[in-house]
Amino acid sequence: DKNAVGALDVSSEELNLTPFAPWAAKYGQVNQVAGRVKNVTLHWENNGTAVDLSGRGDLEQVSGQYPYNGQVFKARVTGPLDFTNKEVFVHKLQVELNGQQAELSGMLDYRDLDNLEGDALLSARELKYENYTVTNLRLPVSLHQQKVLVEEAVVDYSQGKVKASGSYDLKKGELLALIDVDKVALDLSQWSEAALAAEAPVLVNGSFGAHGTLKEGTRQLNVVANGGDLAWKDIKLMILDFDARVDDKGYTVQNLTLVPQDGSQGVLAV
Repeated sequence: DKNAVGALDVSSEELNLTPFAPWAAKYGQVNQVAGRVKNVTLHWENNGTAVDLSGRGDLEQVSGQYPYNGQVFKARVTGPLDFTNKEVFVHKLQVELNGQQAELSGMLDYRDLDNLEGDALLSARELKYENYTVTNLRLPVSLHQQKVLVEEAVVDYSQGKVKASGSYDLKKGELLALIDVDKVALDLSQWSEAALAAEAPVLVNGSFGAHGTLKEGTRQLNVVANGGDLAWKDIKLMILDFDARVDDKGYTVQNLTLVPQDGSQGVLAV
């Protein structure tokens, strides 16, 4: 009854989510939902002018599968969750996505489902993607006015460190990023079959900017360098100019100008 006035409190030591699997598949497109919620408390109150709903619970091995863009994402979460009729909060939620482990803390304001707002911190000891492995990820992210904002994300990669800040427009698909690379070792044998590429990695330092469009099925990015250097064995080169284009077919270096750091004559330009 929408006109009912009063308050109601409900609690349960444990709630099994398996019986709700058909509902989750039909209305949320999440398949094979399973797991339990412990220490459940719910509070409902209507004072005649506004309805208040809040609650909390401890998620325990809550899992499901979500199909997206031809892939199936398998997720499992464990940890505390609090919510109101406006916001949801998580603190040190243990997240497993397709076998990858991470920890999530943050809040999401969902009072306007077309304009979600919130902020979160995602951290992970190790993440793998294809042939790449990163460690000690710290990714602070916020959602505001249909934009995803990242400020001072940090990750260790290939003996070095990468820091990044940027924004992504969810409507336009526009990406803007600033990336600082510190002593990252690149194995050139991944991109070149030349014998020299396998002898030693290239150490990269520098600041890079990226701007372009990322949408489903489309990738168009321009990447430029704002100072930096390369080192291969005993050879050290300063980056004077770098401009590359990344699209669905791969990447193309449009401009690359290097000069020796030791002051000797010579310029390498591509």
